[in-house]
Amino acid sequence: MLRLNLFIINKMESFLTPSNITFFIGLVGVIFSVYLYFKNPQIKIEKYLIKERADNDKKDSALAQKVCWEQELNEKKFTDMGNRLTKAMTLAENHTHTVDTKVDKLIESINSMNVNFTREIGILNTTINERVPKRK
Repeated sequence: MLRLNLFIINKMESFLTPSNITFFIGLVGVIFSVYLYFKNPQIKIEKYLIKERADNDKKDSALAQKVCWEQELNEKKFTDMGNRLTKAMTLAENHTHTVDTKVDKLIESINSMNVNFTREIGILNTTINERVPKRK
């Protein structure tokens, strides 16, 4: 067993030369560099995607809030417009009724004036016929 240990130690001494150790450290460094070369962009992409998702979520929520506010504003505008239209129709009906009443009074006044004028013309006709001699 002692021979085996000595054999292994002799082989290890020939294996652990400065050039072999440098080669091994260089190989580990290259492998680690390749690993980082492929890992770092992946990490950057994942961070970017997470940030983009967060920004898109913020934009989506802001857009949804804006749409909600616009819907409420439009509903309020249409309600106000409906109220104004109702008030305008009521006002127009009131004015129409007022105009109808005034026209009825005007017609009554004209009719009474017409009756008075007819009576006056009849009286004038009678007076003229009595005073002016008839021609033969």
